[in-house]
Amino acid sequence: MSVLSWLTAMTRSAQTPPTGGPQEAAAVPPVAALNLLGSQSNGELIAAAVADARNPRTDAATRLARAQYAYRHAHALFGIGHPTANAAARIYLQLLGEHGRTGEALIVAQRQLRISELLRDQPRILSTRCTYALALHRHGRCHDAHAEVRMFMRQWQASPHSFGHPTTVLLSAAAIHAGCGHTTAAIQVLTHNAGYLTHLAADARRQAARWLTTTVANHPARCTHDRPVPEPPHADETELDPRFWLSHLEQPGHDSSGLLHDCLHQRRWTGRRAAPHLRLDRRAASVLTSSSSSADIAAFSGERRRGLHNRRATARQEQDR
Repeated sequence: MSVLSWLTAMTRSAQTPPTGGPQEAAAVPPVAALNLLGSQSNGELIAAAVADARNPRTDAATRLARAQYAYRHAHALFGIGHPTANAAARIYLQLLGEHGRTGEALIVAQRQLRISELLRDQPRILSTRCTYALALHRHGRCHDAHAEVRMFMRQWQASPHSFGHPTTVLLSAAAIHAGCGHTTAAIQVLTHNAGYLTHLAADARRQAARWLTTTVANHPARCTHDRPVPEPPHADETELDPRFWLSHLEQPGHDSSGLLHDCLHQRRWTGRRAAPHLRLDRRAASVLTSSSSSADIAAFSGERRRGLHNRRATARQEQDR
């Protein structure tokens, strides 16, 4: 699924009124099994069901029924972690969200996270944890959603940059913060990590702004988190304008905190010095840390102290020889 398609699906889910109360899990009865496909787990039928579920020209009820069939039978036939089973889970989650069936979506998202943990696939754990956090938020379990945000943000920040998923991680965190009225926290997620969103095309940025605006407009009726009192210049009416969020998604260039993240984690995870274009001299380090968070400053200072200690120990060993 492309970034734009994912953002469009998230926006549609945010627009749909959820069914059932926030504490209900799977309150809506499941879709009946498809008669035309039968109950057998046939690979070709599963692939056809996934294709039909993805087809926007098919009516909504049929798409959901086919997605449910594919999800249930793909896991039985192919096993966990198979690409077809993953594809079926993704489209089923998307359509459950668009139908407002938040309880069922939460169960599916939690199962996908557990599968990722069982497979010990770190990049997949990161992306499925984001999906699980969004499902919790959509279902009204906001405290649990914010706990997951803290977890996947820590995992992403402590991982090699090759783990990827910056769009999923950052926009998921921003949407959850924004929906619960924590506008400043949402803005900080976007602006402090602006360098990781520079790859977004203009249409994807506009769609992300629409998703954030829609979440701000529709989530409060279901929110169970402590909502701060809006203060200028981040009043509620401002947050309901997509241009407000788009302005924070159009930060130019690669910000200092993102560059510092690359420099630190190149050595931390690979044991090698950063690439020449990422190495910091003292002047550059002072400029970067002056605008970085206290955690980044502490991490950078620790790296510097350990490097100095190692160089001195090596020099003493050479003198002893």
